[in-house]
Amino acid sequence: MAGIWSTVGSVLDGLNTPVGFAGSVVGLYDYIKNKNSCQSQTFRHEMLQASKIAYQRYCKQVPYRETDLGIPLEKDVLGYLETCLQGDQLPGIEDIVEKGVASREEAEVLLPYLMEQWMTVPAFSSWLHDLLSQNNQKKLSEQLQGMEQMVQAIERFESEADLRELRELVTLLNPAFINDAAHACNAQEIKAYFRVNNNFHTMLRVISAGQDVPNQEAANQIQELLNAPTPAPIIITGNGGQGKTSLMMHAAVQWASEGLRVAWLALSSKEVISEQKAHLLFDLLLQMVPAGQRMLLCIDNPYEGRSSFSSLASRWPRSSKIQLILVERANRLSLLTDPDHDLLDGWFDDANVIALYSVQPHKAYALKNYTVHSFADSPERRAEILKRATDYLVQEGAICGPDQAGVIHRMLQFYGKPYVSLVELIYRTLFALKK
Repeated sequence: MAGIWSTVGSVLDGLNTPVGFAGSVVGLYDYIKNKNSCQSQTFRHEMLQASKIAYQRYCKQVPYRETDLGIPLEKDVLGYLETCLQGDQLPGIEDIVEKGVASREEAEVLLPYLMEQWMTVPAFSSWLHDLLSQNNQKKLSEQLQGMEQMVQAIERFESEADLRELRELVTLLNPAFINDAAHACNAQEIKAYFRVNNNFHTMLRVISAGQDVPNQEAANQIQELLNAPTPAPIIITGNGGQGKTSLMMHAAVQWASEGLRVAWLALSSKEVISEQKAHLLFDLLLQMVPAGQRMLLCIDNPYEGRSSFSSLASRWPRSSKIQLILVERANRLSLLTDPDHDLLDGWFDDANVIALYSVQPHKAYALKNYTVHSFADSPERRAEILKRATDYLVQEGAICGPDQAGVIHRMLQFYGKPYVSLVELIYRTLFALKK
């Protein structure tokens, strides 16, 4: 994983020697005693509770694994961590493997869960910052401080009674979350995704694992816009089935994998966000953003959740710390800019539009004064998607590879016209192969 916790893992392995009271590194219990931050017994209890939560989180993603790598037992994991605490030693991948607690593959998944939960214990967090500082790991210490800031904001988010209804709407992505999703991806998830399953978690898992087939030119353009010296809001539009939402998810996964903050907000007509809740939401999101960084706020289904979208627009804090990006169909997007009630006015000014299309429009796509970047769906991408959508039939032995390739070729030859949607192509191909 490209994010902060893989960096933590490598640093921990480098520092993973018994931390004595001599030398430049301060022992854990000695540090706590000197700082008088808590009694040793209380601290030990907090750390073990955090470890249990980490192990439970780790186990939740195991059923999604395609391959059983051998799950470490809870008693072995907690016993090992108890030994670390008593010996003033940091857990590390090499040490976990050497002591037979877990395989290397499982240790690489388990350690980020442990570290993320241990960082919620103030005494441990403070000690680790000192340890890193004394070992010239200033940059990593700053990254960890940013992660703590996010954790604290999440805890407040979870505890705010007024925001309980939003917990099902807002998903906060971080490197550990992306890592979880990537490991949870399996053949069934990939099959569902390429049979046009738009479930958030299915899409997240497949894209986090790099198993999607994005419109690469459009994806590159989005990254270029996000990295611009003066980035502007981004709107992804086009007709149904052209990969708009997955393109936004692709940008979100890449952003979060780099250790930056991402909030995914799925709007609906059933659960309405009031102006008060919108204000609290923006306030909390701003608290999560470290100095010098931006949070990516991804908004899905703005037209369906027009009331909530309107509340968000009215409470927009006009802050450059939040990078806006939304997805909506072309016809609905026009309705959001109704002159009598323009829901994009004031916070999507000067936006860049990523317009996906199968058939070149008769006239240039225009919406207000936005800059438009148009991208067609290439035949090569369609062919690769049809292959991914039908690979499971080959894997199950229902058809052979040459039959698959031959049918895909015929489908593209007869139905691969730009005006035939990708969804129709997928189902025509599946039907032909199943016959």
